[in-house]
Amino acid sequence: MVKTILLYNKGFKWFTSESISAKGYLFDSEDNYYEEEKLINYFSNIENINQFKQKIENANGVFSVVVRINDITCIACDKSRFFPLYYSKHTDGYVFSDIPYELMKLLGDAKVDEVQSAIFKSTGYTIGSKTLVKGINEVPAAEYLVIEENNVKESGSFFSYASKKVSDDLPYETLKEKGRKAFEQAFMRLMTSLKGRQVALPLSGGYDSRLIAAMLKKFGYTDVVCFTYGRKNNFELQNSKTTAERLGYKWIFVEYNQELIKDYYDTSQFKDYALFAGKISSMPYMQEYFAVKYLKEKNLIKNNAVFIPGHSGDVLGGSQFIKVFNSNIEIEELSEHYFKTKFNFSNIQRKYKKSAFKVIEDRFKPYDRNGGYVPYSIFEDVDIKEKSAKHIINSAAVFDYFGHQMRIPYWDNKIMGFFKSVPAKYKIAKMLFDDILKSFYFEDLDLCLEKELQPKYYQMKIQQFKDLFKGFLPKYLRIKLLIKSDWMYYYEITKPMGNEITFNYKNISSFNAVITNWYVSFMKNRIRQIIRDGDKK
Repeated sequence: MVKTILLYNKGFKWFTSESISAKGYLFDSEDNYYEEEKLINYFSNIENINQFKQKIENANGVFSVVVRINDITCIACDKSRFFPLYYSKHTDGYVFSDIPYELMKLLGDAKVDEVQSAIFKSTGYTIGSKTLVKGINEVPAAEYLVIEENNVKESGSFFSYASKKVSDDLPYETLKEKGRKAFEQAFMRLMTSLKGRQVALPLSGGYDSRLIAAMLKKFGYTDVVCFTYGRKNNFELQNSKTTAERLGYKWIFVEYNQELIKDYYDTSQFKDYALFAGKISSMPYMQEYFAVKYLKEKNLIKNNAVFIPGHSGDVLGGSQFIKVFNSNIEIEELSEHYFKTKFNFSNIQRKYKKSAFKVIEDRFKPYDRNGGYVPYSIFEDVDIKEKSAKHIINSAAVFDYFGHQMRIPYWDNKIMGFFKSVPAKYKIAKMLFDDILKSFYFEDLDLCLEKELQPKYYQMKIQQFKDLFKGFLPKYLRIKLLIKSDWMYYYEITKPMGNEITFNYKNISSFNAVITNWYVSFMKNRIRQIIRDGDKK
């Protein structure tokens, strides 16, 4: 028996029929659009597992779905994993839920997974299907499960960014034109999905959100509110403002200061948000929490406004090449390199280091050396399904929490399929990605700005050296540098969390480490509370 507990209905809502539960939005292979109750139509008339797999492979969008076929239950989350599904096994069958805390209640004696907790503190997310709680797993990004007779009959992935071949034989200009077409097709789909609703655009000083603004202008979209946030006079501010002004869009700056964040930590709303956004596998992002809260409280956006963050165009374009890994990386080096470059919030606890590394090794095992994959693309695939899905895209949970839908145009199948095949030489320093944006969109709209934030090749190499050098600095100097570069007001935002857990700032490289350590402590307290409540019954 499979039981489902699907209760989160904030920005996006669940729609359910007798045998189907679905949430999100998608386009089919013929570009027909499905959302809300129409999702039920898309997943109707599935008679076997193969038909289910075909449906989820063809779906282009953000969704989670549960389909019952007689005595079989099929479950899937798309490649963004924006609506995570969790499950636990009990004597009478599996229970799936979008609220992992409900599963914690059913377990009764829930215990923290200390290895995953150590990973989480250092990265901001758990790895694979594991969560912070033993006995509760999640359906990973772009994966499906088939349950029959109280057992997992089948599981697998229905999307991979790992590539066996890149387009080395295509001329650069041909690739560039293909990229333009991929962007335009994806943004045409975005326009269709918006249905005239107001767009709330988190507009930074970089390229990803700027392209979204440019495309909205190109396609004649007028109901747009751009906003940015952070400390007064931060480095993102001027480019954001200039972009909005040149496009004729309304622009709002939300200054982060003590008045804005005053006493937030003691509110039930913040704790509720942390539960919603964290869901025992992701760091609850605080970056946009105060900005969205402010926009809502001041009635600066419409109730049905759709947020469109720029996640994660730069990753597809190649921002990690040089900065994170070398295109000549060998398959045997992937696990160690992931461990070295992604565990970067703080040093992982020594007693969990070997176990954590084993988790990473196991995560890369499915990519057999004889599979013919380009090694760096394996790294990209794992990173997209782990960090991008659970950490970066999950940060958009703040929009959902405050009752708004979101769109992530860079996660369109066409864009991802294109950049998956781009040769490494054109991904270095985002060469092709940035060229497409500037040549086809920014130049025509006068959006090539005087002081760009895009680092050049030599600047990336210099930054690598600086990051290495920082590791040898005394603790007080590292903290001083962190505070100096803290444009988001994160030191002040995370301070109450650090005080709550008497956090030791030694060996951290990001204020996110304060949030991850606090959240693990928060979860342990939550487990103790659930056990106490259970004992009273």
